[in-house]
Amino acid sequence: MLASVDAQISGSVGRGGRNIPADVKVVQQLINANLPIPLAPLDEDGSCGPLTIFAIETYQRRNLNMNPPDGRVDPGGRTLRSLTGSNDPPSPGPTPTGPAVTNVSCPDKIRQSAWVYVQGFTKEHEACVLNMYNNRTPDKPNIDKNQDVTCGIGFQITRTSVLSSAIRRMFYDPATNAAPTDTQLSADWQAAADLARQGNLPEYSKVCHLRMYQQMVYEYMALVLKDKLGNLLKMWPAVFGNIDQFPAAAQAFCMSFAYGRLPIDFPKMRAAIQVQDWKGTADQCHVHGMSAKKNLAHKNLLLFAQSVVDDKKNYDSVPANYYPADQ
Repeated sequence: MLASVDAQISGSVGRGGRNIPADVKVVQQLINANLPIPLAPLDEDGSCGPLTIFAIETYQRRNLNMNPPDGRVDPGGRTLRSLTGSNDPPSPGPTPTGPAVTNVSCPDKIRQSAWVYVQGFTKEHEACVLNMYNNRTPDKPNIDKNQDVTCGIGFQITRTSVLSSAIRRMFYDPATNAAPTDTQLSADWQAAADLARQGNLPEYSKVCHLRMYQQMVYEYMALVLKDKLGNLLKMWPAVFGNIDQFPAAAQAFCMSFAYGRLPIDFPKMRAAIQVQDWKGTADQCHVHGMSAKKNLAHKNLLLFAQSVVDDKKNYDSVPANYYPADQ
């Protein structure tokens, strides 16, 4: 929440809004204070262009679970109340168990079996660290510090976005069980930024004092999965536009792959996906630097998808576990 901004607007801002420059600037400031990761900060110029609308939509998808988002901030509306911290924070709920790790709704075009599976798959293959840490190793230049502080399941956070509502709601002070203050969030961010990673993540739990609600982490993970799926559909509509026709295992692969990186530099893989050649996709899906187990599990998902097609099995079928049988 950005207390120093007069959060009142006289007209709607965003898609189809009045977009009065003074109102647009207020919304841009609020978005920047609650920045939906990994978006870059908006220019606070009072001009409602496509980047501002995209940032509003991203915030609505992640923080308000709007699907589809309307891309507009209305006076006194739900999005403005959320941006200014007027909504009561949700209860963190119990620690999840089993594959269905959140109650975040299944995205459009995605089979429920794929949605449940990819959440469990991501939970199994990505480490969940319940405090801030740093991906910057001593050999990286210090200028990269603000891009390397991370928390949860690979959620990158900047000096600014650490104070956003999306990040704040995941943390608590274990000494008091209270919500974190701006000072505490900034102090933990700085402590993580100052400590270059040398392969020993427990060191960060000593210098970073706040902790995260595990359920909130998994909910945020699910929102990121949905957001990355939206990016796939926007960037490559010819490839992923008919994802509703993919077997569930292939859908799960597409979301899982995008969670780690968008396939910008994987043209052969995209070409195979476009013609629904899952064996060919499996041959092109290896990511350098990804864990060997996750690379193999991705390949296994795709080979499973190919077997579903070849053997005319139920397209809702997914593998029985999150690792290949020989793992």
